[in-house]
Amino acid sequence: MNPFAAFNSLNPREEEAIHRNVLRILDEVGFRVENEALLARLADVGGHVDREQSLAKFSPELVARFLDESEPFAWDEVTPAVSASADVYLGAYLDPLSDQFVPWDLDRLRRYVKLAHYLEHVSVGGMLGCPLADVPKAVHPLHQRYLCWKLGLGVGGSLWAVGLAPYLLEMGQVMAAATGRDARDFFSGAVYLQSPLQFGRAEAEQYVWFADRGYRVGVGLMMSCGGTGPATLAG
Repeated sequence: MNPFAAFNSLNPREEEAIHRNVLRILDEVGFRVENEALLARLADVGGHVDREQSLAKFSPELVARFLDESEPFAWDEVTPAVSASADVYLGAYLDPLSDQFVPWDLDRLRRYVKLAHYLEHVSVGGMLGCPLADVPKAVHPLHQRYLCWKLGLGVGGSLWAVGLAPYLLEMGQVMAAATGRDARDFFSGAVYLQSPLQFGRAEAEQYVWFADRGYRVGVGLMMSCGGTGPATLAG
């Protein structure tokens, strides 16, 4: 028996019900997009756009065409696996010697990443935000990238404010010039929606700024307990 075999918790009827109702929401409720440039692009690809309400709706036919034209993913060929990585987020460091939570500092970050490099079944992860207390929060995305490149961590996609965008690109261009690689190799960016049906003004502005310059920005979702994520006794 393979304890890590893939399984599907939904039967075909339940899958079809979810798909059908998602199409209905996109067609009848729509998606709020608080950015004129994005609304124009959605209209160009066939979305029904109401600029007064900053709303875009997508017909089932448009969604079906989009899915048909998209590159398929071979789920049947995926081998289930268990993995672990050493990542760094905002918060404190649990010192294994004292079993106490202590503030991150550069020395602790170095030891944490070095240990991950030597653990056989743990990969070196990434950093999102900057956990060092003496770094001003306004420049966390900039200092985060500096630390990731210095220590060998993966770069998280923190953008935070469009005012930082030119400096984020400049840092990547400096790295590209020093290594002879493309500047896009040193860019990682993502924005996260608070509601799954609303692309907020700040996130949309950041997305468009980079897209206009040919840089890809991921779009994620901040889960809410009992809303877009499950709520159970376990958490």
